[in-house]
Amino acid sequence: MLAELFIAADVTCTRYLTWFYRDFLPSTGTLVVHDPPASSEHVRVDTGVSSGDVVSVYYDPMIAKLIVHDVDRTTALRRLTNALEQYKVRVFVGELFLVALIT
Repeated sequence: MLAELFIAADVTCTRYLTWFYRDFLPSTGTLVVHDPPASSEHVRVDTGVSSGDVVSVYYDPMIAKLIVHDVDRTTALRRLTNALEQYKVRVFVGELFLVALIT
């Protein structure tokens, strides 16, 4: 009976600022919007940045860790999917990105 109390699953997802079209190399830029999902009994967001912050070449491009917890892996993954859908990030990376979009 005691073992039943400890059956649970945690899933962690990290959010990095990367160049998706350059094999996900680290990137820099200004976080125009950084709106993580609300923390709850099942969802935790560890972050040290907020909207308006600049991710520079001098620091790790990881902007947040999203941790979810629930009674089993399937339910935890469902919560992770919902949390990722709520997570809003918009970055201004300068003219290099804009040039890449139009060429």
